[in-house]
Amino acid sequence: MIIGLKNAVSDAGSAVLLKGDSRSELYNSKARVTRTPTLDLGVVIDSQGYAVGDRVLKIVSSLDESKAEAVWNLYKDSLFLLVSTRDGIFYGSVQDIKLDGGNLEMTFLVKE
Repeated sequence: MIIGLKNAVSDAGSAVLLKGDSRSELYNSKARVTRTPTLDLGVVIDSQGYAVGDRVLKIVSSLDESKAEAVWNLYKDSLFLLVSTRDGIFYGSVQDIKLDGGNLEMTFLVKE
C-alpha cells in the first residue's frame, strides 16, 4: 500500500510517498459509546455513533535516509498534515513518531 504525507498548510515541505508495511493499521477507530451502571444493577448505553475524526492511523514503513529526513522535517515543521491512503485523504496531526534505523512508526490522529 502507498501512503502519502504532505504539509496541510503550505507547500514549503515536499510531499513524501511511503510504502506501508503490513503492520500499518489504517482501520483503527473507536465509536463514541459509553456504558454507565445504574442503581438497579442494569446499565445505560449511550451511543453517539462514529465520525471520521474518531479514526487513528498507525503508519509503519521502512525508509531510506532521504525519506526519513523528509518525514522528520514534516513532523517538526507542520502542525497539521494531509495523509493519503487508498481510502482517501485525511487531515490531522501526528500524535507520536519513532524513526529508528530506517524504520518509521507513526500514529496519526484524523480530524477530518
